[in-house]
Amino acid sequence: MFTVFLALLLWVIVTLSSNFYTSVYLPIKVHLSDSTLAVSAISHRYVIVGVQGEGWVLSGYYWGGDRSIDVYPENKKGSQIITARDLIKQEKLFTSETNVVNVMPEVFTVTIEEKIKKEVFVKPFLRLVFAPKYELVEAPRVIPPKIVIEGPKSLVKKTDTLKTKFYRFENLKDTLTFTAEIAYPRYIYPEKKSVQIFLNVQKIVDKQIKNVELEIKGVPKNAELIIFPTRVAVNVRGGINLLGKLTEKEVSAFVLYGEALKDTTGAIKPHVLLPEGIELLGVVPNKIEYVIKK
Repeated sequence: MFTVFLALLLWVIVTLSSNFYTSVYLPIKVHLSDSTLAVSAISHRYVIVGVQGEGWVLSGYYWGGDRSIDVYPENKKGSQIITARDLIKQEKLFTSETNVVNVMPEVFTVTIEEKIKKEVFVKPFLRLVFAPKYELVEAPRVIPPKIVIEGPKSLVKKTDTLKTKFYRFENLKDTLTFTAEIAYPRYIYPEKKSVQIFLNVQKIVDKQIKNVELEIKGVPKNAELIIFPTRVAVNVRGGINLLGKLTEKEVSAFVLYGEALKDTTGAIKPHVLLPEGIELLGVVPNKIEYVIKK
């Protein structure tokens, strides 16, 4: 076993002593000292440097930690042309033991604009799968619903909404509050990196609200609309917690005088207004008889 290890070690030493060619990818990082300015575009995300040297030296570019090409442009608005090869020499990114064969791109541009702030909405990006007979009883609630972003004027002005990262939940049957990270585009930075999302999940049940009084709307002063019956029962569907607290005072039912004028059958449909998150299934009776007096 030791002989095999020694042979392998000798092979590695001999191999790494030979000359090699490799490409090193350097992410471009722009640094601005003026806090009123922001980068709006960089023509390239990486500078690719082709280098030649002994294997021992080149291996250090892979195991020596993160490397980047740092750019310090002038503090002024507009596009600036940067020469990559000059930066590599100035920053001494490669030792004298290596030979820089080529640089791609040789030049790139950095565009700088005025920095502004703006308040935008946050929209949840979700895939929700519910347990049988369970559903959301209201739209997902984002807390806070808006956040402040900052960045270059041209990009911030056309940004009105940011999404969260994608989240998926299975077999939901309880209310849930969780932290969601915000997904934001390049060059735009939110002051908050995450929001809270509240999911109001409840078991869905049916309920009948009896003795809901019918209101008559739109009757002129010189007329009268007599209806029968004057009360109805309203069948609804919603979350068990919502329906458990629902009373006839929170349910609004009415008929319209204008519909009676246009009607030729002698009966009109009642209309119902319900609190948010509650679905109307039907009204009993679903036709209201009437008499118009003038």
